[in-house]
Amino acid sequence: MSDYEVIVAGAGTAGCTAAYTLAKKGHSVLLLDRKERHLIGKKTCGDALGYHHINE
Repeated sequence: MSDYEVIVAGAGTAGCTAAYTLAKKGHSVLLLDRKERHLIGKKTCGDALGYHHINE
C-alpha cells in the first residue's frame, strides 16, 4: 500500500490540472477517476467544448 500527500477525485480538466501542478511541486499525488485510464483526457472541457472548437 502506498501513502499519498494528496488524493484528487476526478480526472476532468480541473482534477488533472490540480494533480499535475501538485506533482510538479514535489507532492505525491493519487488521481482517481471512474473512467478507464485510456479514456481520461478524451474531453477537452466536459461537454462544453470539443477539439473542433480549439482547432479552428
